[in-house]
Amino acid sequence: MVFILNGECLPDSDPRAVAARNGKNNNSKNRNTNTSRGGFGSLNASSSSTSAASSTSTAPTARGGNGGGGGPLNALAKMMGIDNQFLSTPAVGTYLPPTKVPYVYLVVLAILTYMFGIRAPLVAIVCWYIYHHQQTNS
Repeated sequence: MVFILNGECLPDSDPRAVAARNGKNNNSKNRNTNTSRGGFGSLNASSSSTSAASSTSTAPTARGGNGGGGGPLNALAKMMGIDNQFLSTPAVGTYLPPTKVPYVYLVVLAILTYMFGIRAPLVAIVCWYIYHHQQTNS
């Protein structure tokens, strides 16, 4: 029979497999692979947990390298040279307060209008109204 330890297939007579089976090594991955159904399930369980651990350890270094981050829209605004530029919208009665809309949102809305027609700005206005209505109620 085969024993899977940290994604490695070992024969039952291997000292590492014997030590893990006897409980000398109290690693949680070893206990998960012992109790799982069959070889493929245990291999997937151990590889998914190691890949999740590696992705969480590399994520902060990938995002925090430039100091500000902020996402793809901020990167697009910097690339276009319109970062930190806003369009001030006036108040519309008591329904909408005056707000500042970043230019990059208007560029994205223009692209969506080109692709989907008049429906895109109409949906954007309805979403904007719902968002501001929720902000004023809470």
